[in-house]
Amino acid sequence: NVGDSRVYLRPAGAPVLQQLTVDHSAVQMLVDAGELTPAEARVHPRRNVTVQRCALAHELGHAWHGHEPGGHYEAQERAADEYAAGLLISAHEYRLAERLVGHYPGQIAQELGVTSRIVEAWCRMQARRGVVA
Repeated sequence: NVGDSRVYLRPAGAPVLQQLTVDHSAVQMLVDAGELTPAEARVHPRRNVTVQRCALAHELGHAWHGHEPGGHYEAQERAADEYAAGLLISAHEYRLAERLVGHYPGQIAQELGVTSRIVEAWCRMQARRGVVA
């Protein structure tokens, strides 16, 4: 998914759609940080303002990993997020942001100009390397 587009699935016989992805909007960043509820986000005047560099880096991750269009499930989304995190966040920048705002992923994301999902992906990568983020 790109920008403010989301992917949904309606399982056979299910009465409701299941949201599979989130958008790459500034408002979604606020929801991820716990500063807005999903209901508030649906009517927020800036709900369609995208975090374009995150979306582009994320989609480059899908291309890098050879993911087929339309088949992006959670494991592929995580892989694309981690690719984007590697492009957009350096250890030095992360440490500086953390010093400024504390160990609050949503605030770190805002400081770095990325989504909370990208910060979470960066932290997962660091944890696998044995580095405390």
